Amino acid sequence: MLRQVFEISDAYVASTAHSRSSSAATGGGLESFAPSRNKNLTHLLSREGVFQLQHGMRLCSTDTAEYIGDPMLSPICSYEVVWLVRLSYKVSTWLNARFGFVNPYHGKRLEDNLEVDPANPFVRFRFNFRFLASKVNLSYLGAFMLLLYVLYFW
Repeated sequence: MLRQVFEISDAYVASTAHSRSSSAATGGGLESFAPSRNKNLTHLLSREGVFQLQHGMRLCSTDTAEYIGDPMLSPICSYEVVWLVRLSYKVSTWLNARFGFVNPYHGKRLEDNLEVDPANPFVRFRFNFRFLASKVNLSYLGAFMLLLYVLYFW
């Protein structure tokens, strides 16, 4: 009855019922609502994924989107301290230039960086101190420093 009032298609109801049962079995999360992707180029949807989106069987969410490109140049998140992100970027790029570590990312466009796989263990090492700009990591570091201070002076 409510499906007719809100004009919800039967395909959407069937897909959400399937998603609920599969997400309960796999642990849940927003990944279960993501459309199917191409195996080789994971940033592209497969034909099945396009069909799923067009017919309302899957959802696209900004929460499941991943940044493709240089991790040091990813947008500043709300859990990071802005000036520390910029400082850590400058220190990291200076150290990388000083030791001659090559940046595998070329350019700012998506097409320029598609061949770089960050999960590949053969991507060259580079310094990246951006994790130090996270508020959580800063609080752990501060608590550790306070603990060292208390233990040293008592």
